[in-house]
Amino acid sequence: MNAKQILNKVYGTLQANGYNAQRQLRDYLLTGDPAYISDVDGARALICSVDRADLLAELLDRYPDA
Repeated sequence: MNAKQILNKVYGTLQANGYNAQRQLRDYLLTGDPAYISDVDGARALICSVDRADLLAELLDRYPDA
């Protein structure tokens, strides 16, 4: 899986289980502490399987050129 697929999977898993996915991902990306990601359906292990810099790059790639 690439960074985009992992972000989508983890976000969807957290949302489907009633968690605030945006907050959890934000806090994880800012701190690097995987404890911010709820350990539901393997979401924590999955998000930790990719470098945070790659996750941030994927998010930034979604913004159009200014």
